[in-house]
Amino acid sequence: MNWSRGKSDEGNGRIDDEIAFHVDALTAKNLERGLSPDEARRQAMIAFGGREQARQQVREVHLWALRESVAANVRSAMRFMRRAPGFAAAVMVTLALGIGANSAVFSAVDAILLRPLPFPHGDELVRFHQLDFRKKIPETSVATLRLEDWNAQNSTFQSITGYYTGDAT
Repeated sequence: MNWSRGKSDEGNGRIDDEIAFHVDALTAKNLERGLSPDEARRQAMIAFGGREQARQQVREVHLWALRESVAANVRSAMRFMRRAPGFAAAVMVTLALGIGANSAVFSAVDAILLRPLPFPHGDELVRFHQLDFRKKIPETSVATLRLEDWNAQNSTFQSITGYYTGDAT
């Protein structure tokens, strides 16, 4: 049986590495007892158990240590909050404001930049400008009547529309 990583994910890979270490240690002990390499490996695999059972046992050991660590941290935090309630309240308010601000910024970025435009076939939208040949620069504002004329004469696009922005200051 091969205990190397193979196709397993990173978490299982670390567990497989740990299991392989223990199987190799048992194999070395069996070799010291005088068994052949193949028999020493086979006996180590039998003594260690199945791969999935060993993985589950290792996961439970690591999970139990994690639970104990979290419980110790929670107890420590509670003791600290009882000793310095004002400072603890300030820390909680700061965390709440930071998390709230982060959520608000992400919501805005998500709505503005990450989500697709709320139009069917939004990837087919086109923006065009009117060019003043005397100034050689595109004008950003187009008169409403001109947009209506362009839309009436349009044979290329599904429709033409415009928008107006004002300066909030």
